[in-house]
Amino acid sequence: MAARSSSEIASSMMWMHDQRAKIMDGLGLSGDKHNSLVDQSDVRDIVNDAFEQPRFFKEGSLMSNLIESSIEVVWFSDRHPNDVVYSICCNRRQKRVSVVFRGTVNSHNWLMNLKFCMTKHPNPIAEDYPGREETLGFHTGYSLYMTRQRKDDSLTKIEEIFTLIDSVGRELVGDGEYNLSITGHSLGGGLATILSFYAATSPMFAKVKTIRVFTLLRVCESFPALRKEGENKIG
Repeated sequence: MAARSSSEIASSMMWMHDQRAKIMDGLGLSGDKHNSLVDQSDVRDIVNDAFEQPRFFKEGSLMSNLIESSIEVVWFSDRHPNDVVYSICCNRRQKRVSVVFRGTVNSHNWLMNLKFCMTKHPNPIAEDYPGREETLGFHTGYSLYMTRQRKDDSLTKIEEIFTLIDSVGRELVGDGEYNLSITGHSLGGGLATILSFYAATSPMFAKVKTIRVFTLLRVCESFPALRKEGENKIG
């Protein structure tokens, strides 16, 4: 193996310095920024240790870009394989909170997928709009996942996730003017659609700049309600 030239070594060292500074800034660890989600000294040690080791991912690859993007996974929920599995991530530079739902992986998920009849739920939009109805129809299986109450704390999955989003979002932006993205694949796409709709109608997120949902899965028959909120927040 040929020895590296001094210019190549200098270039590599400069890249490491720039990337370390970029990640520190993205995590809120530079200048007057403050990160209270985790201990700052622990984050500094992790980032410094990572850059002192050889790079395991090719520059420009998906994993390399993910590591260098300043995306933090701040919550992961997998209490039970038959429960809703999701993670919450944040990007401090973009002031964005993201919720990612897992898709179908087991027989229980498939049983819930097959509960495709519509169940009526109260319409959370109080104001009048063309075609408004008092109830909305949601996919029975997916709405069960999101709206039934837990036995231990009586919270629905929507309430649980809302509390976490609000906590992380206000850590990013104290006044609550952050961006919210919600996504999922397969079953997760249905859960993402339901959560984004209720988020757009919740006073808790009144100051959120944008709510974006990335899914093609149809789970609601009452599209006038979705269009109504889409005019305001959902992208």
